[in-house]
Amino acid sequence: FTFDHLEIRMEEDCFLPMQAFNELRRQGILLLQEQILKTFRRESVPRLLAASFDGRTYPSKKPELKALAFCPEQAKALISVEGVSAVYLEAHMFFDHPEKFQPLADSIKAAGKECFLAMPCLFRQDMKERFLEADMEALLTLPDGFLVRNLEEVAFLRDHVSGKKLIADASLYSYSREARLFLAEQGFSGDTAPLELNRHELKERGMENSELFVYGRIPLMISSQCVKRTSGSCNHKKEFTVLRDRKGKEFPVWNECGYCYTILYNTAPHFLLEDEKEILTLNPGSLRLAFTTETPEETAKIAECFVKQFVLGQKTDFRIADFTRGHFKRGVE
Repeated sequence: FTFDHLEIRMEEDCFLPMQAFNELRRQGILLLQEQILKTFRRESVPRLLAASFDGRTYPSKKPELKALAFCPEQAKALISVEGVSAVYLEAHMFFDHPEKFQPLADSIKAAGKECFLAMPCLFRQDMKERFLEADMEALLTLPDGFLVRNLEEVAFLRDHVSGKKLIADASLYSYSREARLFLAEQGFSGDTAPLELNRHELKERGMENSELFVYGRIPLMISSQCVKRTSGSCNHKKEFTVLRDRKGKEFPVWNECGYCYTILYNTAPHFLLEDEKEILTLNPGSLRLAFTTETPEETAKIAECFVKQFVLGQKTDFRIADFTRGHFKRGVE
């Protein structure tokens, strides 16, 4: 700072040490600087005292059980499982067979369950244009809500669909209470607990109105590279292929050939059936089962076991040979 005009008024024979002048100068400059910056400062978001999605505290209760179906056969198997309150349908079912989507959605609702459309992992311009085609846009009114994977989809749904529930998937950042408050302000009625947090961190974050992932293969990578084309055998067919690592572990890869991207899934499913006590202590709003490579029979069996243990409160000895608990116990190291 420089002075354009400096005026000092003082009495005769007045003495003031240079140290005092310097201190006065420093304080004046700091106050001036603070006044200038004050107009540009943002108000900080107040921290939520209650660890809930909307700032309210909810009493402990049994969590709802929801399931994500990867194919119509899995969805039909879930319809017959009492205790599953909602079914998410993957977007490729919506794109590939729009004429079959309405009967399937109607069947889910007729069974007393909510029907959600799980939006694509990537939302490019060509997908947006496909959604806006006349036959597809009418189908967007059928689901009770949407499982949203990215913020581009939020903007799209705001413009073209109203009055539907929005659930944020784990790919949308919700690590902190402030992040969850931001999602609530964007119109989300719930979120998905981050897969990277352990049970202690989830408790600190708060789990009311959050879904906890308790079963299914976790996506490890989403890529625009085509595994089949790299191996020289691209047939432009949507299907699962397998990558095998040097230790012989097999990783299922879904080839979304209609929009040219792939999803690499974990070799073993995430499985928390044995961790009922720790899960109920967190008081989550709901639990999610996510099915990918399972047969309809396996889908129904697994869903029934989770219903028995978490909804009906009955013990089950069902186990699977190869599984992972992810970061639920240990967290990220």
